Amino acid sequence: MLRRMRGVIAGAVTAVLLGACGAGDLEPVADAGPGDVTRPMDVADARVTPDAPPDAPAPDRTSPPDAAPDVALDAPRDAAIDAPRDAPRDVAADLAADVASVPLPGAVPAGAACYELLTRIGVTYTRAGATRGVVDPVTVSMPLNGVNFRSSSFTAAARPLFMDCRLAVALWHFTNALRTRWNVTDVAHLGIYNYRVIAGTTTLSQHSYATAIDLANFRTADGTTHSVNNDFTMNGQPTCPPRATSARDRLLKEVACWMYDSRVFHIILTPNYNAAHRDHFHCDLSPGAHTVRFELPGGVDPEHHPFFDQFMDDH
Repeated sequence: MLRRMRGVIAGAVTAVLLGACGAGDLEPVADAGPGDVTRPMDVADARVTPDAPPDAPAPDRTSPPDAAPDVALDAPRDAAIDAPRDAPRDVAADLAADVASVPLPGAVPAGAACYELLTRIGVTYTRAGATRGVVDPVTVSMPLNGVNFRSSSFTAAARPLFMDCRLAVALWHFTNALRTRWNVTDVAHLGIYNYRVIAGTTTLSQHSYATAIDLANFRTADGTTHSVNNDFTMNGQPTCPPRATSARDRLLKEVACWMYDSRVFHIILTPNYNAAHRDHFHCDLSPGAHTVRFELPGGVDPEHHPFFDQFMDDH
C-alpha cells in the first residue's frame, strides 16, 4: 500500500514539472545515472570554455580563422616611436635631400613665421633686441650647415653673426650648396649690418637692414683657398654662365652664378660690376630684384674706366 502511494506521488510531481516547463525544453543530463533531474537546454549552451576568460568576446566569424594579422608580430618598430620625446633631431640633415621644401627668403613672411622656419630647418639662433633698420633681428651661431663664417680672414674665430631672419634663411640655402657642390667649409666675409646710405645717394643700403653680406674668400675641405681679389678674373659680360681661366676662378664664378640662378639672393655684384667690388661679392635681398647686371663691357678693368664712375655706389 505504501509503495503504491509513493508511485502515485512521484507521477504527480513529474506531471506538474512537465506542465510548467514543457517537455521539449528539458533534456537528461548525460551519464548522470538513474533518478536524474532534467535542466533547461540553454543552461548547457552557456558553458564557458576553460581556456577563455569569462568576459571574452565571441570570435569574429567574418574572416577565415587562419587570416594573417595586419602587422607581423616580429615587424621592426619605427625608431622614431622608441626614441625619447626630447631626443634632438638633425633637422637640417633631414631636409638637405629636399631643399625645395624650404622656401626661398623672398617668400618668407616677417615675424613668427620666419623664426619658426629657422627652428624647423635646424638653424641655431637667438632673437636679438630691437635694432635700427632690422625687421627681424637674430644672431646665428656657427657653423651653419657645416660652414663657418669668419670676419675678414680664415685666422679669425667663427663668431655668431647678427642679421635679419630672412638673410639667415638665404645663408642656410647657400651653405647647403657650398658643402654639397664645392665642399666649402669656411667663408671669409667683410660684413653684414651697417646702417648707412649707398655712396653718393640718399638711399639706404641693404646692409642697413642686415639683409646683405659681402663675401671675400672661400676655403674648401682640402685647404685650398679661393680669393675674390686674387683669383677672380674680370673678363666682361656676361658673368653667367661662368667663363673661367683657372680652377680657383671657376669655383668663384660657379658660386656667384649659383646664387643668381637659384634666386637665393636677389642682387649679386662681382668684380665685373665696379672697382668697389674688386675684392668681394656683394649679395643682398633687395625686394623684387634679380640681377647681376652692370657687368664689364668687353673686359675693361673698372678701376681705370670712367664708364663706371656713375655706378660707384658700393652697395
